[in-house]
Amino acid sequence: MQGLLRRAAELGPERTLAGGHSALQLLGGAVVGWMWLRQGAAAARALAGATGEEADFYRGKLQAARFFALHELPALRVHIDLLNAADPTALDMSPNWF
Repeated sequence: MQGLLRRAAELGPERTLAGGHSALQLLGGAVVGWMWLRQGAAAARALAGATGEEADFYRGKLQAARFFALHELPALRVHIDLLNAADPTALDMSPNWF
């Protein structure tokens, strides 16, 4: 995304903002990832003193956080690459084509 921001002046506002979808996907993924990191840290601390169903609950939190980190976070790379490339696909769409 830094590549896009460095070239924003030369690209102009329309081309720079054409990747709004990817920017929002990236921001949302980062926020959700941060929340899973916080939940995972809290679950790890609580798991130390938990037993039975409570321990299972915290293990489930940790497993869900791991799933998000391994399956969802890497998918954000596509959006980073599209932003850095200043992909014009959305900008090139004509209203007449709808």
